Amino acid sequence: MALDNVCPKCGASVPEGAQFCNACGASLTGGEAPAQETVNVPPPQPEVKVIKKVVVADTKSVLLAVVLAFCFGPLGLLYSSITGAIVMFIFGAIITIITLGYGAFILWPICALWAFFATRSHNSRLRREAGEDA
Repeated sequence: MALDNVCPKCGASVPEGAQFCNACGASLTGGEAPAQETVNVPPPQPEVKVIKKVVVADTKSVLLAVVLAFCFGPLGLLYSSITGAIVMFIFGAIITIITLGYGAFILWPICALWAFFATRSHNSRLRREAGEDA
């Protein structure tokens, strides 16, 4: 093809028989310029990040904690609460000495109650950290 024709609008050379200018898109035959294709591009979707937390610790058995604390006193309390066991060892030694051993009858049920509430609190905290309803 020979490049004989010139665009009347921009002066660019166009191939012979062309209906529109390749440079500016002007019509060479007096018709309309070719319609631009419109492409509908959907708006970008925001990223959704899902954060999952894995809790590795197991829950403690409330029944086992109460039985251990009731049977072994402060020693059994070590299963559910180390702090509670230490406090009850010290408090228990003082009470047992003052009451000549009769304080153990009150000390053991207190250890069982402490074990119950400490274990329940521990399990609730684990569920809350894992995102479950406590």
